Amino acid sequence: MGLLVAFAVLVDLRGGDTQRRPFARSDLSAGTLLSEGDIEWHDVPSGLLPESVLDGKVIAHSLARGEPITPSALADHRPPPEDWWSVELPLPEDTVAGTAARVVVDDPPLATDAVVVSVAKGGAFDASTTGLVAVPPQYADALARAAARGNAIVLLAP
Repeated sequence: MGLLVAFAVLVDLRGGDTQRRPFARSDLSAGTLLSEGDIEWHDVPSGLLPESVLDGKVIAHSLARGEPITPSALADHRPPPEDWWSVELPLPEDTVAGTAARVVVDDPPLATDAVVVSVAKGGAFDASTTGLVAVPPQYADALARAAARGNAIVLLAP
């Protein structure tokens, strides 16, 4: 990353065409809904970085301070419908908030669409990922009971 910025500064000093591109103002965790305070803009040589649409986006994978915010670092933010309820469930690694999902229970048989609302990583000695998953109200009670038994699985599209 430092090499990229050094190259950008060198080209900028030569007076070439530049474009303003977004960079992380501080370390950003996966799932962070972007706000103006998370972004600093820098001029970089034209064509060096692709344009990024930031509105309604979350960080798809962690970014360190100073890294460019490129399209591959972003995911769509999909808030759940207002009447849905959230249940805490284990999540696949690298899941981000706003991800469309499906929750499946084998006993009793149940499956429903869902949206990941927030993600929490385990501590230093716990590699697990859990999060709040919003589900339609008619499934919330059954999914909460299944979650308490460890009997609910969150599926994500590839």
